[in-house]
Amino acid sequence: MIFNILEAYRSTTLLQKLLLVLLVAAVIRHLLSAPLYLLNDEAYYWVWSQNLALSYFDHPPMVAWLISLSTSIFGNHPAAIRLPAAISVLVMSIVGLLLTQKVFKDNSTSVHYVAISLGSILFIGTAGGMTPDAPMAMFTALTLWYFYKAVMENSRRAWYGVGLFFGLALLSKYIAIVWGLTLLLFILVVPEARKHLKRSGPWIAVIISIVVFSPVLIWNYQHDWVSFAFQLNHGLPGNKESAVLNYFASQAGLITPAIFIILLSIWIKRGKHWSNLELPVKFLVATSFVPFSFFIYAATKAPVSANWPAFAYFTGFILVAHWFALVRKKWQKITVYFSYGYLFLFAILIIAHTHFNILNLGRADRTKSYYGWPEIIQQAKVVAADYPEAIIVGNNYQFHSQVAYGLGVYTVPALNIGGRPNQYTLLDNRGLVGRDLIIIDKAYDLNKFKPYFDDVKYIATLTGRRNGKIVKTYRAVLATNYQPGGSK
Repeated sequence: MIFNILEAYRSTTLLQKLLLVLLVAAVIRHLLSAPLYLLNDEAYYWVWSQNLALSYFDHPPMVAWLISLSTSIFGNHPAAIRLPAAISVLVMSIVGLLLTQKVFKDNSTSVHYVAISLGSILFIGTAGGMTPDAPMAMFTALTLWYFYKAVMENSRRAWYGVGLFFGLALLSKYIAIVWGLTLLLFILVVPEARKHLKRSGPWIAVIISIVVFSPVLIWNYQHDWVSFAFQLNHGLPGNKESAVLNYFASQAGLITPAIFIILLSIWIKRGKHWSNLELPVKFLVATSFVPFSFFIYAATKAPVSANWPAFAYFTGFILVAHWFALVRKKWQKITVYFSYGYLFLFAILIIAHTHFNILNLGRADRTKSYYGWPEIIQQAKVVAADYPEAIIVGNNYQFHSQVAYGLGVYTVPALNIGGRPNQYTLLDNRGLVGRDLIIIDKAYDLNKFKPYFDDVKYIATLTGRRNGKIVKTYRAVLATNYQPGGSK
């Protein structure tokens, strides 16, 4: 039987072999992420999935819809919650491979693209956590695929795909609009593409995308456009003066410094010879460079999260793969070897550390986020047993979501005292009025709670551990007779 499988593998085309490699890699990535506990944001989105709506305060609804679909079939455990992310990255990778073959039509570039995608911590991380980024990446990739067919191959029917998948990308994350504007700019600026504006296809695509996106518009209309207002004013805390430098550093860290420098040099070189580029290559340059540049501008206004421009590397990696395929000089070959060595070593170290805690990263260790919550929830249950009339809640929306997931109670809103507005802000908390609460929080100062309760006191310290070492510490606070208006 093994020999038959090997013989069948030998008889397949290179494309089929590469597709098989991507599939196997997707399965391995999912198996590696399945045992890990939910991150705070994943728990938050799980809560959304238990309260399905047309949209939500922080993001459009796709992440919640997909989690709901997956957990309704496979159950409420991390593997089921993350399954849509694994599938999304697999689809994105396949689309990237097919687009690579369409543009460059050489096997070497395709092999390099698959190799880069396998080692990229960007792909691994997106597949390993269910956030809005995963479905947005998949649907934006499909948008670019159909746009390529519509513009480069003059397929009128492809515009329907552009409209459908761009609408779904917007249903996943608002930031997808950057790639929509990039495609519009491409049509306006590139003469060979501008002719399509005289045809019905692009306008039909716009109408379809608006219809697909309409649940978010309806929800926002019903909620005084609160989500749009939040996103327009949303930013990260930090120093504006260092934001641009931090942006470049974060992007180099995300895709490795060597590949980042190579991609920058490709953009510069291709930009100098823009008028001489073939239309498909212009497409790859525009859809990677324009979004990347947009976030440079955004970083001059406020700090930018490293993941926001990440999808720019979907087509950026294709350009890098082609550069790898064309290297001839010794220094270029050394650069390729170094890039792959760094890429895969970094990925292996991060994966190994996530599971086995092999590095001493101190406070910078974000993998600690996967650990500790099950112990904290169990300790909270023990504490709550002494106060049977009290309801366990979290104050911060992320803490509360972990409590909700751990207890299986998702209808009670977070207190959100002193926190930013979020989805819980919109939920009816009248069921908590007059009740005694056990609040899970990092509160070292109880004064913020006192205006809302008759009495507030510490009752326990809750700790979560990783390999016996404390990685999380929270306080359990008993607060009596909750009054939302803070009239106490």
